[in-house]
Amino acid sequence: MLAQTIMKANDHIIILADDDPDDQTIIREIFSIHSNNIKLLSASNGEEVLTLLDKLHLHNLRPCLIILDVNMPKVNGKEALLRIRQRADVKTCPVVLFSTATDPANEQFAKKHNADYLVKPFTYQNMESAIKSFISMCDLVCDNS
Repeated sequence: MLAQTIMKANDHIIILADDDPDDQTIIREIFSIHSNNIKLLSASNGEEVLTLLDKLHLHNLRPCLIILDVNMPKVNGKEALLRIRQRADVKTCPVVLFSTATDPANEQFAKKHNADYLVKPFTYQNMESAIKSFISMCDLVCDNS
């Protein structure tokens, strides 16, 4: 069922984990404006991300990008990143840790675990720019696989 609802030819899967519904709505809206081949799967915590990854794996599907808010309930973004890096199916998948604050420790953590770190933009234009770069990143990964 998941494969049927997710994929059409040339679709790219991005997983977005953020516990703020307003941020999810804005991000989803911008993705829909700038790409017609992105399937954005949403989660409100890292535990849900891991469940989505299990479901995708059952259908031999893989995201081209995972965006994790650092501060989420249950399983936070950093813990989710550690668990993602332990999984053979998505070990090398690009991951972006997303936070509302500049934090050198979080930046170092992301770098150590082969992820990017981005401070959440506070304007629509900055968010749009970040999402355009996410789409480019996803296109590059999918084109090279």
